[in-house]
Amino acid sequence: MRILVIGAGKMGSFFTDLFSFNHDVAVLESDPQRLRFIYNALRFTKYEEAKEFSPELVLNCATLNRTIEAFENIIPYVNKDCILADIASVKTGLKDFYRNCGFRYVST
Repeated sequence: MRILVIGAGKMGSFFTDLFSFNHDVAVLESDPQRLRFIYNALRFTKYEEAKEFSPELVLNCATLNRTIEAFENIIPYVNKDCILADIASVKTGLKDFYRNCGFRYVST
């Protein structure tokens, strides 16, 4: 499976490492300094770069205040059959976002 992880903080780095053993993984992080410890994965700093990668799953590990923004920014660059996912669904506004986004999703 091709998995795009948004955010290279603690959670994003953890899931990138975990998934990279069995999947094709890319990480999207706007701060290139945070990508310096990312291994076994493609590294992107712009949303447009995800289009050619064509992820089947996008795991949003962006900070709380940027979660919906990150989803909105990546949607133009993924196929309609891509699954959107997030961790810690206590994030505000996700229920409404998912209801209206038009994508399959998983929220844990």
